[in-house]
Amino acid sequence: MPNIAQVLKEEISRLARKEAKQAQDANKKQFAEMKQSIRELKTRVDTLEKENKTLKKAQAKTTGKEDTGEQSPPNIRITAKGILSLRKKLKLSQAELAALLGVSAQSVHQWERKEGRLSFRRATLARLAEVKEYGIRDARRALEEMGQ
Repeated sequence: MPNIAQVLKEEISRLARKEAKQAQDANKKQFAEMKQSIRELKTRVDTLEKENKTLKKAQAKTTGKEDTGEQSPPNIRITAKGILSLRKKLKLSQAELAALLGVSAQSVHQWERKEGRLSFRRATLARLAEVKEYGIRDARRALEEMGQ
């Protein structure tokens, strides 16, 4: 005669597996539907972006002007190491570099201590791109003009 506890345990196990499989099947179906909708949305976004680009070109031709929106910031990647090397290259103190960029000396100090890519405001990023093009004399001349 089989052990009732063992039979009961096997039956509970079987029912639990059955319930889990049903729940998993429902999730698989939802996941597949979501993937399909994401695929469709990506295609739609790509199409709209292409259409937008075409319309902007057409508008620029009719008005004779390029995009009148805000000027995008320069696309440069700046790290703490880059700030430090720029400052050393220009032979500037943290306070002098801060004056050139229009920020506080504490900001420059914190930038140099951070790790990885730094994020800046648009104006600061534009000014930083400008200062990156300076030589030592240009930096000194700019500081003198500012009264530093």
